[in-house]
Amino acid sequence: MSRTTGGFGEIQGLRAIAVLAVLIFHTWASVLPGGFVGVDVFFVISGFVITNSLYVQVLKTGHFSLLDFYSRRVRRLIPAATTVLIVTFIACYFFLPPNRWNETLYELLASALFVENWMLIANTVDYLASKNAASPVQHYWSLSIEEQFYFFWPIAFALAIWLSTRLKWALPKILFIGILIVFACSLYASWYFTATERASAYFLTQTRVWELALGGLIAIGMYGREFRHNTKLGLSTAGMLAILYAILFYDSNTRFPGLAALVPTLGAALIISARNLEGDVFSILNATPLKKIGDRSYSLYLWHWPVIVLYKANFDGMGLPTGLALLVLIALLSETSYRVIEQRFRTPSKPRDSVPMYVAGSGIAISLTCAVIFSIWGQHQPITIPASETWEYPGPLTLLDGFATPPNVDYFPSLEQLKRDVPASYREKCHQDKEEEEATECNSGTPSSNKLIVLVGDSVAAQWAPALEKIAFQEDFKLVSVTKSACPYARVQVELEGEHYPSCMRWRDDMISEIAQMRPSMIFASQASNYFDVSDEEMENGFKSVWQDFLATGAKLYVIESTPLLPFDPADCLARNAGPCIYTRDDVSKASVLFKAAQTMPAVDYIDMTDGICLTNTCSVVVGNVIAWRDPVHLSATYAGLLSSYLKAEAGL
Repeated sequence: MSRTTGGFGEIQGLRAIAVLAVLIFHTWASVLPGGFVGVDVFFVISGFVITNSLYVQVLKTGHFSLLDFYSRRVRRLIPAATTVLIVTFIACYFFLPPNRWNETLYELLASALFVENWMLIANTVDYLASKNAASPVQHYWSLSIEEQFYFFWPIAFALAIWLSTRLKWALPKILFIGILIVFACSLYASWYFTATERASAYFLTQTRVWELALGGLIAIGMYGREFRHNTKLGLSTAGMLAILYAILFYDSNTRFPGLAALVPTLGAALIISARNLEGDVFSILNATPLKKIGDRSYSLYLWHWPVIVLYKANFDGMGLPTGLALLVLIALLSETSYRVIEQRFRTPSKPRDSVPMYVAGSGIAISLTCAVIFSIWGQHQPITIPASETWEYPGPLTLLDGFATPPNVDYFPSLEQLKRDVPASYREKCHQDKEEEEATECNSGTPSSNKLIVLVGDSVAAQWAPALEKIAFQEDFKLVSVTKSACPYARVQVELEGEHYPSCMRWRDDMISEIAQMRPSMIFASQASNYFDVSDEEMENGFKSVWQDFLATGAKLYVIESTPLLPFDPADCLARNAGPCIYTRDDVSKASVLFKAAQTMPAVDYIDMTDGICLTNTCSVVVGNVIAWRDPVHLSATYAGLLSSYLKAEAGL
């Protein structure tokens, strides 16, 4: 989000509109549901400014200095970005719940290296990470794309100059054709990936570069051109209406970026093309207040997200007074950052001024690297899970056998450990993620046994592995888990986040074939109940179809009801309230289609473990000093393991 305007005064006003849209969207999303397109307007502006700057320099001198280009980018962008990372790093210790430190450390490091967008893409593929709350530095994804663009764009310019000399072609022609190719290829990628992998497409460099290239096309194609007043008015009117339409009428359901991103980006391109809007209805873009906001747009963007996220990590809701107070705080931080950091390091009048920032930048990079290494080491340390209920941690004994919960005992697992209190199949990488389609087996219990238990389903089924492992050891069975995240094992056509999900269907077919060859003694099946894009009737028929295949193997089939769904993150709730975090059972636990389907097939044994998780009227995150849920959907491995004797009794083993 470079700040050079190159003589186009209205650009700062356009920046102001973009950053205000983003700020209002992140503060009160319902007011401007499409305010996120402000980032796309920024991309067009940045592409125009950088391309125009390089082009003018080449026209004047016949060349440009890569070293000088990168030096200017570092001075203008890195000091402020690094300062925000340092302050956020420190603030997280005081204002962010401990259960979110590990994931935030990774994103802080990714942001410092300007690869945050790639980190977020990796998290969308990782089902566990995809459930993480937004980090205080998640907004660095757009800065990362810009920095990646700034890295290769001048190199592409140098290549164009070389080709112009070799081929004896006019430089503007080569540049325009080259940028047009980048624009077209990236726009196609944006359309394709938005249709097939929407979550990843939002952060993907290849799906966003066309927006910066669009600014580049305007810089080359419109260089030296001046339109008549009526033409300027028409261009600026159409451009502003396009941006306002996207801001007001786009929302989270809009397939974005894709072709939908053409509306705000073309709007920005039209306004930039019109330029010199004095005397126009849109001369307001040159108004002093908007120019001042535009000057500070980079700092405003950097500071707004950490402030909002850290607030939301500690408080519920954001009304008008609170939102306005946060905006005032953001404005104060931005103004200080703009004057003390941006303006000071922007001009190299005092080379020694750069030394502290380089030292600070190196320091935070080293500190974050060490912290992430420590975090990785910590995550690979085993959690000592109680083999059975203890006096301090009676767990489900308090619900099913009337045991009292001892007071003044720290919850287990700790909030720092909770996210990684998962079944062994996650650590051993045999539980399949969303993109994988092979029915991989996870083996435990007594490997040499001829008696076989199979656990099948999605991540809600996988959570029962700790309980079944104990049963397998006790009864001398071999346990084989065949599970895949966010994939119903029922024979239905399902979409994931509004997108076709072919890997799920292929995994399901492979899984059914594998189990048919195993000839197990028992099959335990479960899955989440919230596949809302499939009707109850379709899902019920899909279950019964697969259950017929399971029963055909000669196995005894047990169907475990899905876990109650919490309306909050358990770790965040515990960290914020330091209480049990109780919710009404009727609101989180309802008989699913599993129950309805099982009633029509007497050969299927239906098991509901909810009484071992909740009281008659309420569900509590903590049961007998053990944290029962690791996230809103899944039980902790510790608590699931403590339910083994009750699951065994329900199955009649």
